[in-house]
Amino acid sequence: MLASRMLFAACAVLLACWGVSAALSPYRANLSSASADATAIARLPKEEKELVLAYLRRSREAKSADPASPLTARTLGDAIALERGYWKRRGEELERIRALRVKRHEALAPLLDAVSIAVVGREMRSRRLAPSEDASAALGQDDAPVLVTTYRVGNTSTRTITELFATVSILESKSAGSEPAVLTACRFARSAPIAPGQQVELSCFRRRNLGRESVFLAMRRDEFVVDWVPRLIRFDDGSSLIFTE
Repeated sequence: MLASRMLFAACAVLLACWGVSAALSPYRANLSSASADATAIARLPKEEKELVLAYLRRSREAKSADPASPLTARTLGDAIALERGYWKRRGEELERIRALRVKRHEALAPLLDAVSIAVVGREMRSRRLAPSEDASAALGQDDAPVLVTTYRVGNTSTRTITELFATVSILESKSAGSEPAVLTACRFARSAPIAPGQQVELSCFRRRNLGRESVFLAMRRDEFVVDWVPRLIRFDDGSSLIFTE
């Protein structure tokens, strides 16, 4: 009987110690609506501390909520698990996007090797002074100022180009992983021949739109990216190169 009582007492002591240890564990600290227990966060390893702080930053921005991983953590341990899952999925998505970009570039490579492009002019003009051939959508009859972007397109192949259809977008340079803003865009459909080594200047005008044009005009060349997408190149020998998304 005495042995049973001693065993029971020992188990009770162990359970009590486990309960105190669990209560003191930083992972079980409550994640309040305002902020987590700073003392508990400070006790976490560096990596886990950064995960909790990242979770708290995301939780302040409703637009960052991930439907697959809602911001519902009740403890620091919950926050760490949710944030790890969020960054794992984000990494997988970025890798998927990177693979698609590589595949797109490989498909575009033959066309990019045949036709080059460079931005050689950008300015705001009165519509009356804009180029007579608009490569983009037709404008209204008013005299609103328009952004005129001039491109130098060159035939870098060894054959004469008899037909060219292409699109070009000016993108704001961004850090890796973010979506760059489109500053201006247009399309070209040219049926006049371009001889090997020849360069031609093509202008495109767009109506002023939400101030993005002024941003583009003020940018240095290294602050924007030219997304040049030749979609059809037809040569004088009857052959052609075609790119489809």
